Amino acid sequence: MYLDKDFIKQSLTIEEITKLLIELGSAAPLTDRNGNPKFQTICHNLPNQNNSFKLYYYDNTKLFRCYTGCGESFIDIFELIEKAIYIQKGYE
Repeated sequence: MYLDKDFIKQSLTIEEITKLLIELGSAAPLTDRNGNPKFQTICHNLPNQNNSFKLYYYDNTKLFRCYTGCGESFIDIFELIEKAIYIQKGYE
C-alpha cells in the first residue's frame, strides 16, 4: 500500500484542513463572503494572535493563497505545512 499526495489532498475536508492549521498555530478561521475559510498568515509568520486573516483556502482547487507579505500565489497543504514548520523551527 502506498499513499498518493494528490489523493490525500483531494480527500481532505475543510474541517480537516481547519484542524491542521489550528495545530500549526492559526486561530479558528473566519470566512469570506463566498464561504471560503480565511486563516491567520502562518505561511510567513510565527503563530501570533495578532496575525492577519489573509491566508485563504479554496476548497474547489484545494489550494491556499496568501494575500499579504508572503507573495505566494497558490500553494497546497503540503507546501503550507512545510513553510509553517520551517518558519517555526527558525530556519527562515
